[in-house]
Amino acid sequence: PGQPAVVRVTLANTGPTVDHLRVSVERVPAAWITGPTTEVQLIPGGQATVALTVNVARSAQNRSGAYPVTIRAQSRDNPGETGGATAMWTVLPFEMGALTISPSRVFARTSGHYELSLGNDSNTPASYQLTGGDEEQALRFRFGEPVVSLEPASVVRISLVVQGSRRLAGSPLTRRFN
Repeated sequence: PGQPAVVRVTLANTGPTVDHLRVSVERVPAAWITGPTTEVQLIPGGQATVALTVNVARSAQNRSGAYPVTIRAQSRDNPGETGGATAMWTVLPFEMGALTISPSRVFARTSGHYELSLGNDSNTPASYQLTGGDEEQALRFRFGEPVVSLEPASVVRISLVVQGSRRLAGSPLTRRFN
């Protein structure tokens, strides 16, 4: 995804007259394909190679996996005459996610309550294991769901409680965590 690939297609006119052929690709989104915008003219017995550029956008909507496709050439003069080739195109997976925490700062005596927003922006299902830590190892982290599985293009909200040790006296402490 996000990287174009070029597929070269050889067209042949096996008929007795000059023909004009239009190339199309079936069974994948039309937005993935750019190619000849005009018909290809071929004399009898002639051949021509055209390039189709396949560019699958790097988007969670373009799921990873195998896609059976048919590349078809259709005669302008005899629309019932077509030729086709089948192929299997593979869209590779990519990983991309987002994690936000709200609020960004909490004032509390022993425990702070947060909400995490975890999103899977990949084109394949993903599983996440949530952990927390601080440099002094003075905090404990409780996630509403410590392990989350998400389908592509989905978001989940998860509660997080961060607990520190109870102090009876002293000035307030600021603790940073990841």
